[in-house]
Amino acid sequence: MLERSVKKDEGASKAKGKTGETESVLKGDISQAQFKKGITGTGLNNVCQITEKHSYANGASKDPCNGKGNGKDQRFKIETQWKDTGKSGKHVDVYLPPRREHICTSNLEYLLKGNSDQIMKVGNNKINHSFLGEVLLAAKYEADYIKTNYKRLNGQNNNEDKCRAMKYSFADIGDIIRGKDLWEHNDFKKLEEHLVQIFNKIKDQITDIKDNYTDNAPYTKLREDWWEANRDQVWKAMQCQTTPHHNINCGDTPPLVDYIPQRLRWMMEWAEWYCKYQSKAYEDLRKKCGDCKEMGGQCMHGKNGCENCMKACGEYWKKIKPWKKQWETISAKYEKLYKEAEHSVNGTVSSGGTTEEKDKDVVEFLKKLCKQNKDYNKIYSTAEGYVHQELPDMGCKEQTLFCKNSNGKDKEKYAFRTEPYDHDDLCDCGSKTPKGTVLREPCTIVDGILNKEYGEMIIGCCEPKTEEPYAQWKCNQESGLVTEDGICMPPRRQELCVHYLKKLNVETETKEQDLREAFIQCAAAETYLLWQKYKDDKNKKKNDNVEGLLSAQNEAQNELNSGIIPPEFLRTMFYTFGDYRDICLGTDISKKNGEESDIKNKIYSIIPSTEEDKSPPELTRKGWWNEYAPAIWEGMLCALQKAGGNYTIKYTYNYNKIKNHVVNFVERPTFLRWFTEWGDQFCREREKQLATLLKECPEKTCAKEGDKQKCTEACTTYEEFIEKWKGYYDKQSKKYFYDISTGMYKDNSSAKDDVTVSSYAYEYLNKALPKLCPEGSCNCMEQRSQQHKDATDSSPVHLVNMPASLDETPSDYKDRCKCKEEAALPH
Repeated sequence: MLERSVKKDEGASKAKGKTGETESVLKGDISQAQFKKGITGTGLNNVCQITEKHSYANGASKDPCNGKGNGKDQRFKIETQWKDTGKSGKHVDVYLPPRREHICTSNLEYLLKGNSDQIMKVGNNKINHSFLGEVLLAAKYEADYIKTNYKRLNGQNNNEDKCRAMKYSFADIGDIIRGKDLWEHNDFKKLEEHLVQIFNKIKDQITDIKDNYTDNAPYTKLREDWWEANRDQVWKAMQCQTTPHHNINCGDTPPLVDYIPQRLRWMMEWAEWYCKYQSKAYEDLRKKCGDCKEMGGQCMHGKNGCENCMKACGEYWKKIKPWKKQWETISAKYEKLYKEAEHSVNGTVSSGGTTEEKDKDVVEFLKKLCKQNKDYNKIYSTAEGYVHQELPDMGCKEQTLFCKNSNGKDKEKYAFRTEPYDHDDLCDCGSKTPKGTVLREPCTIVDGILNKEYGEMIIGCCEPKTEEPYAQWKCNQESGLVTEDGICMPPRRQELCVHYLKKLNVETETKEQDLREAFIQCAAAETYLLWQKYKDDKNKKKNDNVEGLLSAQNEAQNELNSGIIPPEFLRTMFYTFGDYRDICLGTDISKKNGEESDIKNKIYSIIPSTEEDKSPPELTRKGWWNEYAPAIWEGMLCALQKAGGNYTIKYTYNYNKIKNHVVNFVERPTFLRWFTEWGDQFCREREKQLATLLKECPEKTCAKEGDKQKCTEACTTYEEFIEKWKGYYDKQSKKYFYDISTGMYKDNSSAKDDVTVSSYAYEYLNKALPKLCPEGSCNCMEQRSQQHKDATDSSPVHLVNMPASLDETPSDYKDRCKCKEEAALPH
C-alpha cells in the first residue's frame, strides 16, 4: 500500500538544470572524479571497483566503517536497546536504530575535519563527481558490513532481513545527504555543516543550475535533486559482490523506501527488531518453565522447577517492559501526526498546529495515504495498523499482535503482554490463593508474595524502582498518560503496580474477596518496592564518601526497624493509597490505556450496583472501598514489616488511628493530590539546589575570580532546575485557575475549605502542604514572588502571582550570581 503512495512521487522532484539530454546535470560520474594523491576515477568502469584509495578522507577514516561501534559493535545484536535521540538531539519521541547509530559514513564525517578539506579544492567542475565517489564508497562498505556481519551478530541468516537492513541504510544515507536525518548527534551536526559547504561548492561549479537554485543554505532543494539524480548509483554500490559466502541479491531497481519519511521507517524497523527480541525472550522463558510444565503446572508450595519458572516470568516482563514504553511513545506520536494529516485532508481544524519542521514530511506523507488509499484509511490511522499492513509477519513468537481490542483489553496474542498467553497459569501461580468464605488476614496475603528476602527482585511482574532512568513528571494530553491538559502525572503513579488487579480473571467465578486480595497484593508490592527506592534515593544524597554512603544506607532502615515510618515515605504511602482508591472508584484521571482500561472493566464487573435503579455503581464501589480500605492499608504496613520494619508499625500506624488524616487527603480530587505531590517533591528538590548554592556561592564570592566561576556554574544549574519545574507549575497553575473559576471543587468536602481561600495555585499548596509536612520539609510556597509583581496585562492571569520559590535566582543570591564589575577608581 505504501508503494501506491510513494510511486506517485517517484521522479516528481527531477533535478533542475536539464541540458536537453535525458540525464540531470547533477548526475555524477565517478570515472571523471579526482581523489587524493593524484588518483583519478579513470578506469572506474563501475561502482563496484571503488575502494578506500578513492577518498579524500584522512588516515583510518578512509574506511567508512572505521570507529563504528568502537570494538563493541551492537548494530545487529538482538538485545541491543534502541536509544532515545532526545539524549543527543531534540527529538525525544524518536528512537534510534543501532544500525543507524553506527552507519558506515566515517569518510563523509571526516571529509572536512582538520586539514582534510582537499575536496573543496577540486577544480574543473569535478567536485560533484568526487563527492559522489565518497557517497558510493560509504554505501558500498555499509552494505558489505551488513552482508558479512548480520548472521555473526545475531545468529540469523535470513536474506530477506538482510536486504531490508540494506534498504533502511540506503534510505538513511539519502536522508543524511538531503539534510533530513533526525539524529542530531554532534558528529552528524558537523557532517551536516560540511555537506552544506560541499553543496554550495557544487552549486558554484555547475553553472547550468545556478539560476534554478536561488535558496540559501542548507540548499534543501538542490540536495533533494542531487539524491534523485544519483540514488540509482548508490543502490548499485550496495549490490556489489562480496565474498561468495556472503553474496545476496536485493534487486537491481532502487527501492522506494527512501521516499518514506525516516520516522516511519524507523518505526517499522523498531517493530521488526522488537519481534526478534520478544521471540528470543519467549524461547528463554519456554526453556526455563519446561520443568514446571512437566509437573503439570503445579507450582505452589516451593517446587524448585516452578519457582525457577516464576522467576523467569518476571525476567520476561522485565525484558519486554522497556520496549513497551518505547512503543507507547512511538505510537502516541504517530497518531498525533496522523490526526494532523487527517484534519488537513478533511479541511477541519487540528488542535496540534505546531508540527516540528522535521515532521512536516511525515504529515505530508500521511496526507497522501489518506487521499490515495481511501478504502484503507482506518488501517493507517494507528501505528499498530501501519506496521501490520506493511510487514504482516514481523516474527514475534506467540504474541504477534501490536493492536488491542477497542475497549483496551489485551488480546491473547498482544505483543506486549506481561507474559505469553500460553504461560498464564505457570506465571500466575504465585499469586493464586486458596478460596474460602473466610477473608484472609492482610499479612497472610502479603506473605504469599513476599515470602522470601526479595531485595531488588521483581514482585509479580512489578519491577524494582531503583533502576535508571526513573520516570519524570509528564504533563498534558500529549504525554499519552492523562485525559486533560494541565494535569501532570507523578513518576510514582506512572510506575504503579497493578499486576494482581490485571491478573483477575472475571470470566471465571471471581468474587469480591479476590478483588480485595488483588488490591492488598498490589498495594503491598508497591510499598515494598517504593521503600527500596526511598533508601536508594537517600543513598544518592550522601554518596560523597563511603562513610556517608554507609550512614545513609543504615539511617532510613534503622528508623523503620525502630518502628518509625519516615514522614516523607509516609506521605508517599498516602499518595499511593489515594491512587488505588481512584482505580477502585473509577475516578482515576489517567488515560487508561491498555491494562488500566482492562482493570476498570474488571472492577465494574465484580462490583456492579446491587440496587441498579437506586444506587449508581460509583456509590457501590465507594462503599466497597470504605469497607476494605483498612485491610488494604494494613497490607502496605505488612510490606514494611517484611522490609525489616518493627512489628509495632502495624499498631502505631493502624488505619483507625490515622483515618481522619488519610481520608481527608485521599478524598481530594486526583488533580489536587498530584499537584500537592508535585509541590512536595519540588520543595525538597529545591532545598538540595539551595544547599549547593550556599556551598558554591558564599557571601564573598565576587571578591575572588575562582569563586566566581564555581558560583556562576551553580547559578546556571539552579536556573535550569527552576526553568524545568516552572514549566510543570505553569501547566498545573493554569488548570487550577480554570477549575476554581468554574466551581470544580465546591462540592468536595475535603478540598473545599482550602480552595475557597486560595485564588492562586501556590496559595492552595501553601494550605495543603503543611498538613502533610508538619516538620516543614516540603513547605516553600509561603512567599509571593517580587520578581513577578510587575507582570503586564498581557501576562496569563494565573501567572500574575507566582511563588518566590520559583524565582529564577533566589533574592539572597542575585548579586552573587551576577557579580557587578567594580567601578574604576578616579585618576
